[in-house]
Amino acid sequence: MHADAIFPPLAASLAQCDWTVQDVESHLRQRLPRGWEKTPATLARWLVEVFPGTTAPDPARLSLALQGSPAAQRLVAHARKTRSRPKPWLEPPVFRPPPALADLALPQLATPNDLADWLALSSDQLIRFTDPHGLSARNPVHFARHYHCHLIPKRDGTLRLIEEPKPLLKRLQGFVRGRNCITAAAKHAGEAVVLSFDLADFFPTVAWTRIYAIFRSLGYSQAVARALAPDNRDHPARHPANPDPRRPRPATAPPPAPRCAHLPGACEPRRLPA
Repeated sequence: MHADAIFPPLAASLAQCDWTVQDVESHLRQRLPRGWEKTPATLARWLVEVFPGTTAPDPARLSLALQGSPAAQRLVAHARKTRSRPKPWLEPPVFRPPPALADLALPQLATPNDLADWLALSSDQLIRFTDPHGLSARNPVHFARHYHCHLIPKRDGTLRLIEEPKPLLKRLQGFVRGRNCITAAAKHAGEAVVLSFDLADFFPTVAWTRIYAIFRSLGYSQAVARALAPDNRDHPARHPANPDPRRPRPATAPPPAPRCAHLPGACEPRRLPA
């Protein structure tokens, strides 16, 4: 029996555990063969050491780790001897915030359908906006894309690529009517000293993986976090088949929503190099 039939079902269920040694061990005792008294505790400690933190890793990473775990050979041998494998995990995902964040008023979204309901969208609309396979981004029809792209000159003579979300996507991304650069600057009016500087290529350098990791650490399932941080690197403005020497070449596309981009920025070191 191939390892692909053994480890993914176990990884899928582990990914929905509260990520503590006690909870992982308790789950493994339900999933591993009866009579394996020491293996659940040993494997639980090993997994939590390999993946430190408060949030369970994604199933794909767990499955790969299990293949190199202390229990891997025993699991494979048992599966081949008994011609059995872990049963598929059918329990639906749940919202699992870490204890330190349990009292925050975060929306309890366990599935993409929950996210769609919270955003007042249909499931099809959510897929359209998250564009998980980059279909809208690669569509040659301008109206199918979610962003208006245009260039504006910078002070140094180069051009800045502006990717402006269309109205509905702008609302979904958290843009607030009446709030802009001017209202943000107004809060600092009257101060004795105001320091202003620009972070070079800030939005393009915020990778989707960082935003995804933040939503996962808040307790959202893999599917919900993936919907909130889509990876659309095939955006036509970034595609090597559509080169334009006037355009900058940011790392990811399209840019993240401002509020999402500011989340990883808030976690950066406060002391910046000159």
